Amino acid sequence: MNPKIPGMNINPVIEFEDMMNAVSVSRPLKARLASAQGEIYSVYDRAINVLLEDGSLVAFVDHLQGGGPFSITLDLDADFSFRNIPIKEHDRVYLKPNVIEVGGAIRVQGLNMAKEFDPLPHIQSKELDLDKIQSNLLYLKNFVLRSGRVDGLADLACLYSPDTRSQAFDGLNRLARFALLNVMGLLSAIREGDLDRVGFWSSKLIGLGPGSTPSGDDFLSGLMVGGITASPEGTRYRKYWKDVSQKIILSAEDRTTLVSFEYLKWASEGMGAERVIRAIEALFLGGEMDVEPATGKLLRMGSTSGVDIATGILFGCQAALEHYGFGGSLR
Repeated sequence: MNPKIPGMNINPVIEFEDMMNAVSVSRPLKARLASAQGEIYSVYDRAINVLLEDGSLVAFVDHLQGGGPFSITLDLDADFSFRNIPIKEHDRVYLKPNVIEVGGAIRVQGLNMAKEFDPLPHIQSKELDLDKIQSNLLYLKNFVLRSGRVDGLADLACLYSPDTRSQAFDGLNRLARFALLNVMGLLSAIREGDLDRVGFWSSKLIGLGPGSTPSGDDFLSGLMVGGITASPEGTRYRKYWKDVSQKIILSAEDRTTLVSFEYLKWASEGMGAERVIRAIEALFLGGEMDVEPATGKLLRMGSTSGVDIATGILFGCQAALEHYGFGGSLR
């Protein structure tokens, strides 16, 4: 996926209608914003996505949604909507050292003063209490199951609960039922170290479900971030999970939306949205009092994105912990 944008050297006529202040910016994203050009890819009420020349995305979102790996958050009024601004898809966007000009109608300033968001979890493997992590993951499983979601892949969280296994298989929603065999195949391939089968089974999940980030993609994003985080840095287990993630990315090329593919690419480096990272940090470093609010915020992310990512985190962490002999089953 590398869309080309023609006419990128045209100089805009600057007649800005809205001046906006940046609240936060992703740290790795900021390094790429010194001088770049692009065009508006999609417009929503509280967010716009910009497609850069290199085919990557930058998202401008309300700061109340939290930061993301390719996001700049903005201080927006409660009644503000980008749809009410005279901008549209394919309008030019110019990124300069401290200012971003969007479609000649919006000027985003204050990037140098904006808070930097680190989309990587701050976790040192030598500090981990594996029994506590196991307990927190079990809490996450039960929390997801109590979320009351009747869509998405949350139902799959009960896959490893022996006392409800038969009921779980019988009671899965339609999407979870469809994904079940593919998820089980993928987890088996990861545990057995079969990267070719990892690519095969993950391709069955890519694009599964509606929306700009389908449920199958969100599950895989959570799986990658969870698996990479649970594998100690500098070990062969971390390298293995990076290899797993690259197989997933290869299987996703040209098979899903551009927005979802962007999230998947960042997840393959162990990075995620702010709510994802805070939940991961609570699972690995906190107690139940920390896990509940952090995972609660994650589950409220998007329509089903939060619960789908959380379900992926659950299985990614478990597969990684089992892979190098710690923790064991969540049962």
